[in-house]
Amino acid sequence: TLAREYFRFRISDPKRYQLFDRLEQKVIKEQAVPELVEKLHKIRDANFVHLTRIIEARIEEGNLEDVPPIYHICSAWALAHGAAALMESPFYQRLIEDKDDFIDFLIDIGIRMGNRGQRGK
Repeated sequence: TLAREYFRFRISDPKRYQLFDRLEQKVIKEQAVPELVEKLHKIRDANFVHLTRIIEARIEEGNLEDVPPIYHICSAWALAHGAAALMESPFYQRLIEDKDDFIDFLIDIGIRMGNRGQRGK
């Protein structure tokens, strides 16, 4: 599924993911290549609109919790960023013996998070 591939992409290569994030922040801060940043943000905005529509449809179908779509989007973002940080943490790297199994576990819970009925309401 799309969600599974998103999490795998974000979690499987945390150094590259964090590098892109730092590079974007640096480019924005230094106001370098503003036309490319604007183009990136337009693409991101279009993706956000599309993702919001998908989430709204899943909520209407009764598959996802009926909360604002931004809750679902930010939860996925937080899981992906937290997982990337864990994969780069020397402390946690010592504790997580089977990295591939851990990534599979995160992906499995990531694609189910936000499913209707998980809030206990």
